[in-house]
Amino acid sequence: MNVPVLSEVVELLKILRRPRWPAEKMAAYRQRKLQRLVDHAFGQVPYYRDLMRSAGIGPQDIREFSDLTKLPVTTKAMLREAGQDALARGAGKLITRYTSGHSGNRFAVQCTPGERQTRRLREFRMLLTAGQLGPRDRLVLLGPTPLRPKRLHRLLGFYPLEIIPCTLPDSEQSARLLGTRPDVLWAYPTSLKTVLYHTGKEFSEICRPRTLITSSQVMDQPFRERLLAGSPGLEIVDIYGSSEVGRIGSVCELRNGLHLEEDALHVELLSDGHPVRPGEFGTVTITALDQLAMPFIRYELGDLCRQRLDVCPCGRSSARIDPPIGRNSDMITLPGGGKTSCLGLDVAIRDETGIAQCRFVQTSRRHIRAELFYHPETPSANRLAEVRDKLSGALNHQIEFTIELMAGYRTEGQKFKMFVSELGGDSQ
Repeated sequence: MNVPVLSEVVELLKILRRPRWPAEKMAAYRQRKLQRLVDHAFGQVPYYRDLMRSAGIGPQDIREFSDLTKLPVTTKAMLREAGQDALARGAGKLITRYTSGHSGNRFAVQCTPGERQTRRLREFRMLLTAGQLGPRDRLVLLGPTPLRPKRLHRLLGFYPLEIIPCTLPDSEQSARLLGTRPDVLWAYPTSLKTVLYHTGKEFSEICRPRTLITSSQVMDQPFRERLLAGSPGLEIVDIYGSSEVGRIGSVCELRNGLHLEEDALHVELLSDGHPVRPGEFGTVTITALDQLAMPFIRYELGDLCRQRLDVCPCGRSSARIDPPIGRNSDMITLPGGGKTSCLGLDVAIRDETGIAQCRFVQTSRRHIRAELFYHPETPSANRLAEVRDKLSGALNHQIEFTIELMAGYRTEGQKFKMFVSELGGDSQ
């Protein structure tokens, strides 16, 4: 076994043991990593040095996780504007990976080869510890995943992997998925919807995996129910991660929420910059403890999550969250200024057959445009009126809906946004 492979094996064994550490050992480990990160960011990363100085603090003021509140939240726009100042001086050779552009603007994330290896091993741990992947199970990835070099274990026939990049033409994605026999399929919901549309087939006609893993997007309830109804015995598993920091939450072995990756991350749930009360939804803000080349400290992701407060019977001591319900930008603004999730609109039309794709565009506090693509047939005017009434009823008729029929299916990159708000910061 060569040295690089041996180092991966050693690191993987260490990573696999950490979730079962006693809470006290994990807390001490996390605190050491936090102090190393803050000292490094102040000394080597101009953006964070300036941020701390503008807040009137230094690294000596952030020794505990509770001290992080002294530091302002960082956003993607702030790091994009900082440019090279967001990178550590002397970081050496860096690997660049782009976010998928959900917000309409891709973002370059940079890390060292060693940091990337650690992220991949944590991803592998997620698959193993949840009991989803066995040594001989075939894993197929469908989505924005770059091709990977074959590792020794795959050359020996263990953990076989096939990648179908979503950058391929839709017809080629469809053809390749038809030719696979995955035991576990890991897919973006949008990528999977695109394949089903272009093949004209149901999920069970294309493949019959034991487990379907979804990540990076919230899978809408009507699509989830369609998959489960047509594939008896299928388990759909949600995991949570981001291009910036990798895996954030891995599914509990007992399917009891998502365990946070506390050995690598610190997660805060905030509302207007302040921690939410226990059990409330908040915007996910991440501090990545292992990423030094391009640090993410109090970095706002924008996803809405809620922490679970009960003790997990699986034996792991790490905190748990429910799967994200969407992004803060995916919230409908009501006439009175309150917010509600756009997923309620999915529920309202879950029984409406023939809708191949939908998008909701809020143009004012009192109006939403529903862009619907029906396939293969367009319903009558009376039926569309009933759909409009259902959508308005889902919001207690506080908002008026108009329906605009789309001429075809749209992909628009790797993530299709189901909800778009045109209100801006000053809602009308």
